Amino acid sequence: PDRALLTQAHYCLLSLDNKVCCCIFITGAQEQELQVLQPKEPVSVAKGLTVTLNCTATSNDLPGPVKWFKGAGPQRKEIYNFRGGSNPRIKAVVPSSNTDFSINISNITPEDTGTYYCVKFKKGNPDTEFKSGGGTMLSVRAKPSQPLVSGPQGRINVGQVENFTCKAHGFSPKKIELKWLKNNNDITTNLPKIFPENNSVSYNVTSTTQVKLEANDVHSKIICEVDHETLETPLQGKMNLSSIIRVLPKVNIYRDLLPMNLANVTCEVKKFFPNIVDISWLENGTERDKIKNHNATENNDGTYSFNASFQVNMSLVKEAKEITCVVTHDSQTSITSFSLTLFFPAYTKHLLPVIPANFFISAQQPQNIFIAVSIVSIVLVALLIATIYLIRIQDSNDINNDITYADLNLPRGKKSAPRAVESNNQTEYASIQTGPSPQREDNLTYADLDMVHLNRSSKKATTRPEESYSEYASVQVQRK
Repeated sequence: PDRALLTQAHYCLLSLDNKVCCCIFITGAQEQELQVLQPKEPVSVAKGLTVTLNCTATSNDLPGPVKWFKGAGPQRKEIYNFRGGSNPRIKAVVPSSNTDFSINISNITPEDTGTYYCVKFKKGNPDTEFKSGGGTMLSVRAKPSQPLVSGPQGRINVGQVENFTCKAHGFSPKKIELKWLKNNNDITTNLPKIFPENNSVSYNVTSTTQVKLEANDVHSKIICEVDHETLETPLQGKMNLSSIIRVLPKVNIYRDLLPMNLANVTCEVKKFFPNIVDISWLENGTERDKIKNHNATENNDGTYSFNASFQVNMSLVKEAKEITCVVTHDSQTSITSFSLTLFFPAYTKHLLPVIPANFFISAQQPQNIFIAVSIVSIVLVALLIATIYLIRIQDSNDINNDITYADLNLPRGKKSAPRAVESNNQTEYASIQTGPSPQREDNLTYADLDMVHLNRSSKKATTRPEESYSEYASVQVQRK
């Protein structure tokens, strides 16, 4: 049975003849008829806007106030009582109404998320709760903050892998998407972390990725992009790699001969970033010039290049001279401090060799010093061997071509008439005798001449043997 029926009282008037003439029904159910109505559908509103929470009562015959609470149970919090609240953001939609107890909450924040109850109280001392609405769930849609990208605190040399972190906070509901890009190209990374893990009025997200720095990254950007249901377009946080990258210079050194016995030594410093380079010229270890303020040329990739020159008077060079170009980049004292040393005698007319950047000499690089010195030593030894070989070839040609001719015309004097009357055949010959090759500057060339008269046709003996005659001629030739 209906509770209202159980509380009804029936009063009837009887006539004198005990006949019912009329009945009066007096009920005590007016209080039970009062209902507090709230919409069951949850309400969602964007941060910063105004939301309306509806509440109506079927009647207001029962004395006592109507109040709004956030939450239920002992922990609930009163937010408005229609007698003037302390929160200026909350106002009655229809002031002084007996049945409409709806309220407006302006400038909504994520902290306003929760369930709100409209409650009717019965007047008393103190007032007691009589009837409560079913409650309205309010959720606040909050946009995430602008993503913030952070990376290394100082400059990093190219070739290294560095961590970059992206953070965004204050969004609701919890679902959010985050991705990394480098120059609009996706970067593979782990899933972002969203916290707190439990239900909350708002959430935060963080993500970390790794990027390898390249020499052509001066104009590159690292981008963190987040997307949320409250956004029309995704938000992006960016970091320009030019703020952290360091591209070490490539150094070449060479020499050009100029008129008036001058040599121009050029130190090429190419492809470096940032544009902070100091150059010092050393002559035999002594500093001769220092260049700080220079006009470097910017390359298409954002790096810079610069040439420095140093003149040497070659007429004053009597022996090898050491010229050193010391390049200090970005105020570094170790790995970015390069020294390139060259030796060049005055008679050298070709360009000096170029030593690769990985052979640059540095005070902190003894291994590179050893390699560079070894290379220079090998070059000098090769030049020495070639010189000795050429000298020996020249000497050999001189010896083979040193031919001296001796033209001998010896007069023939009359000999004593031989006693034999037979005719004689005379033979004359000259012999050139050479010994072992003499030492240089020695004078030793002989020509010996023997003339012998031979009787090869005698038919009868003579009274005594025929005398033989010998003559000698000696020719001495001065060697050159």
